[in-house]
Formats: sequence, structure tokens, C-alpha cells
Amino acid sequence: MYCLIVDDDEDCLFIGQKIVGEMGFSTRIARSGEEALEICMRKLPQAILLDWSLPGMDGLTFLEKLKRLNDGYKVTIVMSTGHSEEKKVKEALASGVKGYLIKPFTKEDIARQFAYLRVKPERLTF
Repeated sequence: MYCLIVDDDEDCLFIGQKIVGEMGFSTRIARSGEEALEICMRKLPQAILLDWSLPGMDGLTFLEKLKRLNDGYKVTIVMSTGHSEEKKVKEALASGVKGYLIKPFTKEDIARQFAYLRVKPERLTF
């Protein structure tokens, strides 16, 4: 299993991949919801660190489509976004997001979310 990091910001992708990789996860990255969905159609990740605001298909639309894939509903989703309004947090959680991080996040923030959600690394090669 692996953790998919989905963000359109190169710095966020780099930082997310570095942090999650240091935690022991194999990682993949996607720069759009469409690219993330293509990756998930080939092999579902264990967890996804998902940006809300993506070009084209946004994070919540991606999540709706992910849930339609076989076992897609089993993937643990942690939303990583600049949206901190209570309304947005509630909307994300209602759509199936299990964790919510406000950018900028730290390694401790991700570690805390993953520990709470019981997401543990399983190293596999691609």
C-alpha cells in the first residue's frame, strides 16, 4: 500500500511527500484530481493527503468519484487545505474525509492525524 499526495502546488507536493516518506510510507503524487483518479484506478492507496482546491476536478469531486471505484470508499482521506472555515470542515467530513489539516502543516500534524486514523505504513515497491 502507499500514500497518495494530491496537490497542484509543487512546494506542497514536495513537503507532503518528504514528510510522509520519512514516516515510512511509499508515496505517489498527483497534481490534479483527474491524475489522482487515474492512479487510483490502477491501484488504490491506503491513504490520500488531498488538497481541496485543485484545477479542473476539485478535491471533493475527486472524492465522490473515488468512492464509486471498487473499495474506493475504504481509502482513508485526509484533506489538506487552506480552508479553515467551520462550514468547509463540516462539508469535507460529511463527504467522507476522515481527517482535516490546515496548511501549512507539520510532520507532527500529519503524524497525529495518521495515528488517530490508524494509518500505518506498509512499504511496497512500484
